[in-house]
Amino acid sequence: MLTARNYARVWINGKYISWPRNNGKWNIAQNYTFEGHWKVMAVTILGIGLRWGFVASFSDGSVTSATSGWKCTGKLWWYQPQFPWSEVDFDDNHWPKADEFNDTKVDGIDRKAKWIGSRFGFSFMLCRRKF
Repeated sequence: MLTARNYARVWINGKYISWPRNNGKWNIAQNYTFEGHWKVMAVTILGIGLRWGFVASFSDGSVTSATSGWKCTGKLWWYQPQFPWSEVDFDDNHWPKADEFNDTKVDGIDRKAKWIGSRFGFSFMLCRRKF
């Protein structure tokens, strides 16, 4: 289950999965189904305001938090991602770890999950995690 403030796109192992179906409503979680073994999850977040990002919980019991291995980098809205940033082999060693910034709970998402993102979010954010 995942939701973002305001919009998110999701990739697994470099394959585009989905644009949100919740119309940008951050308080409505969405269920995403991933088939096969996944090594990297990548999320693009388009946002408005000072603090925004995404929150998620997964079927294996893991949740988003600053200590869960997520890395995020903020960009300006006209930034075009350098692909293959969502691919398994992309080198994200220079990316900062995600910042935790909100405890707002969303129905359907584990209560232990934290909203994460980049303190330098601007209006476009890239986040990824290796599993």
